[in-house]
Amino acid sequence: MMECGGCGYRFVNPRPTQAEIAAAYSDPHAYDHWLREEEGRARMWRKRLDLVEREAGPGRGRLLDVGAGIGTFLALARERGWEVAGTEVSQSAIRLARERHSLELVAGQLETAQLPEGSFEVLTLWHVLEHLPSPSSALRTARRLLAAGGLVVVAVPNDARAMVLPRRAKRLLTRTAYERYEPVVPGQEVHLSHFRPDVLRRLLRQTGFEPGPVGVDDQYPEPTAWTSTRVGLTRVVARVTGLNLANSLLLAARRT
Repeated sequence: MMECGGCGYRFVNPRPTQAEIAAAYSDPHAYDHWLREEEGRARMWRKRLDLVEREAGPGRGRLLDVGAGIGTFLALARERGWEVAGTEVSQSAIRLARERHSLELVAGQLETAQLPEGSFEVLTLWHVLEHLPSPSSALRTARRLLAAGGLVVVAVPNDARAMVLPRRAKRLLTRTAYERYEPVVPGQEVHLSHFRPDVLRRLLRQTGFEPGPVGVDDQYPEPTAWTSTRVGLTRVVARVTGLNLANSLLLAARRT
């Protein structure tokens, strides 16, 4: 794991190849747990869609979901009147989106998707940036695809927790922990990039967006009393102290 001394962005080096990444995500069983949790995940996606609609304002338009997975979020958005499109690198997920939701996702990375510029009012990246070799390239492409004043909504794991919470900080700051890091494990998600709240906001500004406040992403498809309490407490702490120690960050930004 490496860290930029100028901006604090942390990333895996050396990077796995795109072929290795694609193979990890195309494991035929990679989405089994998504299917087992489908009802709970639908509740989670509805909450996220509520947030998108609050931020986007009245009316419906074209919505692009990058890394759309098996398409549940897009299917729910379509039910509410959005005209939807999505990209996805996993052939397994593309097949499931077609079979379960009659969605035809664009295969591949956002930068190579050949989508018309300025054609979307909203673009969502739900836990996608951390998987990308170049988040800045993806965000610049997102800006080109958005209409004037369009909205991008981003959720990512919160790297600030690792740097603040003592046990994890101690582990992450040792050389051996960095040497043990394995970015590609078959059947598991591949995280190449890591973000603190300030790093994420800076990246969005550098790529042509004006970010709003960094919030807490309620990412639990099967919430328990404990996880619901924890999400609520992290939101209160973030509002009162400005310190966001949520598991995941959530941020909406406007195209400038």
